Amino acid sequence: MKTLFAWATKAFLLTVFLAALAAAIAIGCGSSSSSGDDDSGPVEDDDSSPADDDNDVSPMDDDLSPDTAPPEPYWIPSTVVPTSVYAPVRGYTIERGLIHLHSIHSWDACDENPMPGGQVNTPCLQQFRTALCTTNQQFAMLTDHADLFAEFDFPAVLLYNPAEGDVLMYDNGAPIANIITCPDGTKTILASGTENNLMPIHMTRQAAGTPQERANLFNGRDESTVQGLKPLGAQVIVNHSEEWQTADIGALSVDGIEFYNLHANLGTDTTHKIETILKLLPYILPWNKAGHPDLALLAFLDPIAMDLITFDTLTATRHLVGIMGTDVHRNAIPFSFSDGDRGDSYRRLMRWFANYVLTTGNDLTSIEDALTKGRMYGAFDLFGEPVGFDYHAEATTGVAEMGDEVALSAKPVLQVTMPKFYNMDPSLPQPTFSAKIVKADPNGGIVVAQSTGGPITFAVTSAGSYRVEVHVVPNHLRKWLGGHPDDYIHDYPLIYANPIYVTE
Repeated sequence: MKTLFAWATKAFLLTVFLAALAAAIAIGCGSSSSSGDDDSGPVEDDDSSPADDDNDVSPMDDDLSPDTAPPEPYWIPSTVVPTSVYAPVRGYTIERGLIHLHSIHSWDACDENPMPGGQVNTPCLQQFRTALCTTNQQFAMLTDHADLFAEFDFPAVLLYNPAEGDVLMYDNGAPIANIITCPDGTKTILASGTENNLMPIHMTRQAAGTPQERANLFNGRDESTVQGLKPLGAQVIVNHSEEWQTADIGALSVDGIEFYNLHANLGTDTTHKIETILKLLPYILPWNKAGHPDLALLAFLDPIAMDLITFDTLTATRHLVGIMGTDVHRNAIPFSFSDGDRGDSYRRLMRWFANYVLTTGNDLTSIEDALTKGRMYGAFDLFGEPVGFDYHAEATTGVAEMGDEVALSAKPVLQVTMPKFYNMDPSLPQPTFSAKIVKADPNGGIVVAQSTGGPITFAVTSAGSYRVEVHVVPNHLRKWLGGHPDDYIHDYPLIYANPIYVTE
């Protein structure tokens, strides 16, 4: 029944989209053409129709280059640089990764056709793997739905394929992660988990029992579920926290919540989804004044205010890790944008934002240590690569990083360093950065310090949880924003950093 309803909803949305598209094309055909300076152009794509069979899709469709112009010396939309260009931070390296991803082991991934006839949807799987490499992810935390995930064991849930050169990581003789080697020699560490009412990430083993018994555990949402998930080696996250009551989360011994999830911006009801599609029209239509398709997130990117309020309310009294959830299924926008790549391709959505951890190495143990402690921040990379950001506390007892505790008696001083965008063309208009320190409060968050452009130094005078937000007005993107750039030149979130906890 849920599959039938999902397809009915998509059919309705597609009808609305096609009607709007026809009207927009009719209007566009009445206007004169303009050469413009957009870097993208239409590319033919056999996967532009939602009716296409997934098995007809080229494995490289999600790896199309949106930039058909000759390479430029500076950043352009869709650029992803290795995190090796990020300077070390007090001995830590910075690793990029994704959390909350759906693969062929989710029933609703790959246009709800992850395993046609019981066989792996190879093109969709290859698109997933290729996108991890083209978006330069050092780690990826799979979170497949129980309806299919529960039927498989390790290492299958890790998408392990020795023919592709994959190498398994073991703990006490059991496989716990998969290392994918990319064509350029870089590597992605792939860990497994499941997303249902709760989201255990980087599991090290499958639950015991039959597939149905496993699914029964995974689909729970109470404290006994949390206690059943943690022995699987998991860090238990509340996914889609906007769908929860704060008190209900507070009653659980979970490890963190999503303080941003793309799905919430796309919309959860039909009306919201229609509005989103209409906002995306300037990025879909293949005319000269279309915006660059890899900037399409700007059409609907908003802070998820309720998630941030929930996070601040809870961290006023306890430790929690905040993450940014990609939630990509490759099933939401099954038609092409103006670059010929489908709107919800793995490459495009993996490119929009990521989680950044400060680690002592690029191995799974170091990454999991940073994730567990909250030594991390999330960043929206579609604006550019924000290098140089730093948030820490200096105290008489030493340095406290994100996720750390520091005593008030140690006279902690919070230090925020603004980022800059890596390799941005200096001839472009300059972006405007701002930052604020937010203190957690039982009623939400209170801004205790802020700055436009410069660093922040804030001497803490009361115990509490202090996190940082960095925002940007993307003036530098104007040349890529199509015929109405002013519609997109306003304040957006750029970085959400995890708290530093000051104790009495």
